[in-house]
Amino acid sequence: MKANFTPSFDEERKFWEKNISHVIGIDEVGRGCFAGPVVVAGVIFDQAYLSHFQKKEKGFSWLHTIHDSKLLSKLVRQTLGPLIQNNSLHFSIAEISVPTINAYGIGKATFLGMQQVVKEIGKLVDKEKLAVLVDAFTIPDIQISQKPIIKGDQKSISIAAASIIAKVYRDALMENLAQEYTVYGFEKNMGYGTKKHREALGAYGLSAMHRTSFDLKKYTSASR
Repeated sequence: MKANFTPSFDEERKFWEKNISHVIGIDEVGRGCFAGPVVVAGVIFDQAYLSHFQKKEKGFSWLHTIHDSKLLSKLVRQTLGPLIQNNSLHFSIAEISVPTINAYGIGKATFLGMQQVVKEIGKLVDKEKLAVLVDAFTIPDIQISQKPIIKGDQKSISIAAASIIAKVYRDALMENLAQEYTVYGFEKNMGYGTKKHREALGAYGLSAMHRTSFDLKKYTSASR
């Protein structure tokens, strides 16, 4: 996947200039997977990081490495994850379970995760000083200024940072699930519908970690 943009603090700065001091970048990971939860993360950076980024200050070069998690290697993501968490003003991670996805659908489940992240961070910050940048979506039922950005994880450092910590969290979770559900290769496909994953569905059927709200039975032997 080729990057078309370079993440910056340009979108965050638009809010900072309006005296909105805390801007949450929000992204999700796992929305299109066949199996496992969807994970949403939110990250807020202090305004001082704009100067660190612009001046390319020593000790902050990692800021220029932050990008859409899908464009980064596992090693880079795992290196950046702790740096993001340790250097953010606030961060939050929400895990929305497979039963919830199956009950409400992936769209509603994803929004539930986003709402949960905003709620958790909102407990710590004056809501009049809070805004949200979201990758692609508009979050329903939140009473906070927000801006959806197409390809936001390639434009906003805060959104990209959220995508990284969500990806690191979810990959670790899927690797742990792979030890219990050994035949599906979760440690390699992270629940996405790869060829080998589809073949495993044909051989073994659905597990408790598969999303029955998705049309997955067509891949199982029972449908043939």
